[in-house]
Amino acid sequence: MPLTPDRNPGPREEEEVILEPNPSPVGGPGTFHYSPGGTYVFEDSVGTFDPRTGGSGITAEQHNALRQLIHFINEGPGDGFASGAEKETAYSGAFVASTIWWSDGTGSKKKIVEKILAGPAISPTTITWKMYDAAETLLITLVDTFTYSGINETLRIRTWS
Repeated sequence: MPLTPDRNPGPREEEEVILEPNPSPVGGPGTFHYSPGGTYVFEDSVGTFDPRTGGSGITAEQHNALRQLIHFINEGPGDGFASGAEKETAYSGAFVASTIWWSDGTGSKKKIVEKILAGPAISPTTITWKMYDAAETLLITLVDTFTYSGINETLRIRTWS
């Protein structure tokens, strides 16, 4: 058995932390506790989450929206979306400036996904993806920010909100 900081036999404080169940609410971003139900509860700037089920800090709804957005990143809607979606493309000169996917053209068409390119046409500095629900309420925004060496991409930072 290792020695404690005072050189007595026993577990070192740094090697073991025992959390007793705590029914009190979590104390703000950056805190955690062990709940009476036997789970860890963490809190960040978005809210509380169980690291075993939501360890990334995003809600189930946000995770689902990100997964669905992936269907559009390559080219258009896929599984989980109604067929008949329409794509509208806007150009800046010879280059694409934005793309919007609309729900079917039955007269109640709503925006599904919007892609906006900003910066020089040949090497955009940002690409913003916005995904909407059936009521055309914004669900999630994903932004890719690029750094280039000449026309070659050297860094991409992806953020979402």
